[in-house]
Amino acid sequence: MEFRMAPAAWDARTGALAAGFTSLEAIPPLIAEYRDGLLSVRDGNHRHEAIRRKGWLTCWVIVWYNSAADYEQDRAWRCCVD
Repeated sequence: MEFRMAPAAWDARTGALAAGFTSLEAIPPLIAEYRDGLLSVRDGNHRHEAIRRKGWLTCWVIVWYNSAADYEQDRAWRCCVD
């Protein structure tokens, strides 16, 4: 996470979210950026932590690519591992 916050505030926020989450379908997707072969959560860090605290292993994510070349590189790699 690039923008840090006080641990107590982080814990309170993610704990409140986790307590309110009842199903994955009701949670907006995380937004992740593909950069240099890595995914970085750009919107939804609190939701990601709350989902993790619930013990859920999957969630919806929208991935954005900064170039067609990045998309093709990621797509080519995923085709080989699936």
